[in-house]
Amino acid sequence: MGTNVTKLSRSFKQSLSGIIANIPTVWDITSGITPIETIVNGMIFYEFSELDPQEIHTEVTIPSNYLGGTPINLVNGVFYTAPVVGNVLFKAYVSLIRPSTTVEGTYPNNYTSTNIQIPVSAVSNQFTEIPSIDIASALGVVGVSVQANDRLRINLYRDIAAEAPSALGSAFLLKKSFVVKFS
Repeated sequence: MGTNVTKLSRSFKQSLSGIIANIPTVWDITSGITPIETIVNGMIFYEFSELDPQEIHTEVTIPSNYLGGTPINLVNGVFYTAPVVGNVLFKAYVSLIRPSTTVEGTYPNNYTSTNIQIPVSAVSNQFTEIPSIDIASALGVVGVSVQANDRLRINLYRDIAAEAPSALGSAFLLKKSFVVKFS
């Protein structure tokens, strides 16, 4: 069976005549157990099962104007579920990649998000917002302080073991709903 890989541009902030535009994060399918990519009403979703540990990943370059010591978060993510009872918890495992320092396959500087589970909507298939997923500490640390032009490898997964009670069904994450916020 072949691997389904999507290669598109990454999330960044772009200045257009003084307007800051947030570009959606684009996720890649990782090897191993992955969510199913599903098209519903012309939108692409990742279907995260409540039964399997599935993940997707992306890489983000820290902008040259990043102010060190400040938080970095994924924001504006949305998902829906058919179940109307239970919780969903999307988490991120982040590895720092620093040019001229990091060796491929060895990522000594890592961070696991501390965000909390979210109750699903009381209406079946209604979108639920994911308020924020921290991808660095409140002080901008992923093992060490993040600096401009560093790269972050972000693995996003549904932490089904920590959902209490878990929404008994798939969570459909809108593929391009997250943006990276550099505070």
